[in-house]
Amino acid sequence: VPSLRLPLVTLFTRCCACFCTGFLRHVVQLGVSCGGYPTCRLPTNHPYLKEPHTHLFHPEPLFGNLMTHQPFRGLVGLHRISWRATATALSNLDAIADGLAWLVGDPDEVELDRTASYHGPEVVLIDARTTNKKRALASLARLGEHNIQHLLASLEQRLDEQHVLHFRLELNALVDGEVVLAETSGTSTVKGQAKFEVYPGQPAADQIHDTIDIALNMAKEKGRDGA
Repeated sequence: VPSLRLPLVTLFTRCCACFCTGFLRHVVQLGVSCGGYPTCRLPTNHPYLKEPHTHLFHPEPLFGNLMTHQPFRGLVGLHRISWRATATALSNLDAIADGLAWLVGDPDEVELDRTASYHGPEVVLIDARTTNKKRALASLARLGEHNIQHLLASLEQRLDEQHVLHFRLELNALVDGEVVLAETSGTSTVKGQAKFEVYPGQPAADQIHDTIDIALNMAKEKGRDGA
C-alpha cells in the first residue's frame, strides 16, 4: 500500500496557504491591522478617527468633579431657626404661643415647659423651632424688610463661630401683632436663633449674605416691612 503521509501533508500545506491568502485579502479590504504583516495596513476610514475628540467624550462629567469642592448654591439656606420666650403663669400664654406659632409657621412646633419658682409664680418657657429649610427661611422672612436690613448691617456682631445668628424681638410688640427688634435682652423679649448652612468652596460670609438676601426678597414680596 503506497504511503499517503507526504501527499496529505502537501495538500494540507497548500490549503492553509490558500486560506491565509484569501483571509489576508479580506482583511486588507476591511483595513484592519493584523499585527505587522506586510499585506496589512492601519485603518484610516473609521469615523472615530476623523471626528474631533469633543464628539467622543462628554465635555463635563455627568456627576461633577467629586474630588473637588464646588459651590452648592442650590443648597444654601437655613439649617434651623428657633424662637424662645420666657413668661410667668400670670402672662397671656395663649397670645405669646400664638405669636411664636406665627413666627415659626406651624402651631404644632410650639412647646410650653412649666417650671416651679421659689420666688413667685411658676416660670413658663415657650419654645418654637423648625429644621425644615423652607419653613425656616419663611420664618426669617417674617421679620420684615426693615428688620432684616438691620440684621445685615450688624451681622458681624450677631453671628457666632457656629454660623448662628442671634437676635431678639420685643415680646409685647409681638403680642400686639408687630415685629420689632429689641435693643437689649430681658424677660420681655423673644430670643431668635438662625443656624445657617455653610458649604466648602465659597466664603461663608457670602453664603450667609445670599441666604439673608433671599429672606429679604421674600419679605418684600409679602409686603412685610417690620419696625
